[in-house]
Amino acid sequence: MDGVEVPGLEEKIPGLLFADDAVILADSEISLKNSFLKLNLWAEKWKMKINNKKCGVIPVDTAVESHIFIQQKPVQTVD
Repeated sequence: MDGVEVPGLEEKIPGLLFADDAVILADSEISLKNSFLKLNLWAEKWKMKINNKKCGVIPVDTAVESHIFIQQKPVQTVD
């Protein structure tokens, strides 16, 4: 997957966008954290808040516990 362009960012973020929804796809926790960091920086730049209650991480490898944050708040892991 080549990724999607987000206004204000030089690099593409691997994922999908529709209206005000976004899906970030990553093949590792490090890649996911980097993508969330870019999303956080973009949201800060445009003074946008991300509703953490509508966010979740769906891990494929359930043996790995993820620690992902959006705007300094932990994102829940969902089934």
